Amino acid sequence: MNAVSERHQKAQTLRGSFKRFWRYCRKGEHDASLRETIEELIEETDEEVPSIESDERLLLENVLSLRDLTAHDIMIPRADVIAIPDSITETELMDQFIKTGLSWLIVYKENLDHVIGMIHAKDMLAWIYSKKPFMLKALTKDVMFISPAMRTLDLLLTMRESGLKVAVVVDEYGGVDGLVTFSQLIEEIIGDIEGDNEQSPAPQLNWRSDGAIIADGRSTFEELDELVGHELNLIDDDEDIDTLSGLVAYLAGRVPNRGELIAHPKGLEFEILDADPRRVKRICIRNLSNFTPETVKKNK
Repeated sequence: MNAVSERHQKAQTLRGSFKRFWRYCRKGEHDASLRETIEELIEETDEEVPSIESDERLLLENVLSLRDLTAHDIMIPRADVIAIPDSITETELMDQFIKTGLSWLIVYKENLDHVIGMIHAKDMLAWIYSKKPFMLKALTKDVMFISPAMRTLDLLLTMRESGLKVAVVVDEYGGVDGLVTFSQLIEEIIGDIEGDNEQSPAPQLNWRSDGAIIADGRSTFEELDELVGHELNLIDDDEDIDTLSGLVAYLAGRVPNRGELIAHPKGLEFEILDADPRRVKRICIRNLSNFTPETVKKNK
């Protein structure tokens, strides 16, 4: 069998596995049956096509773990949601798309707890070429509203059936907790998708008035060093870790939970502000006032 035929067989096998998985989901199989089904698919993948790539089997394993996550675990938190009021003008709306680089924006009435939909950049471009009077309501598309406790696999199926690609997570009082997008759900299965069309701001680090730093878990050591003004040397050179999220997981020996305090041997303290079962999303870094270039050299 040549390389092309082998790749085709692998693709066909994986595609067939996922088709069978979706069929079981649509039948409403209970958790145990669904879990057993995916586990069987993983085993069959190993047995029937021994040469199949490990990352293809990992897709099925990720689907299995997706069953245990909720919308709250993976949502974009409220503080990071970029939204526009329904009173926005066409010029302001265009400026917002250009400024953020996003392909869609949430639309609200009065405040973020009253989301009325979303507007896509492609619809805005279509309006420009149509030369029709600007009406935001006509350009606004529906979004779905879900509970933070909704399981991500159920949400993925609902989005697939409804065609809606953005879900607003609301609490029991109707307040907005955050957003979940279809792309986020897919990323949980296949890994990060590079792109600029989702509400996923670049990693940020900001000084707080008390001298602590609020950091995105994706922030790198280089970015932290640049903000502080000198190298902190938080990890040995032989360790393959680049981000603060990876650092706290390394120190804890696992992915720490929200609210945990992780101590660094050199004196820093990391408070986990936001995390899900797979990664740390936001961290508060303390004790930096005593972490001067002199102490860094002394502790090296």
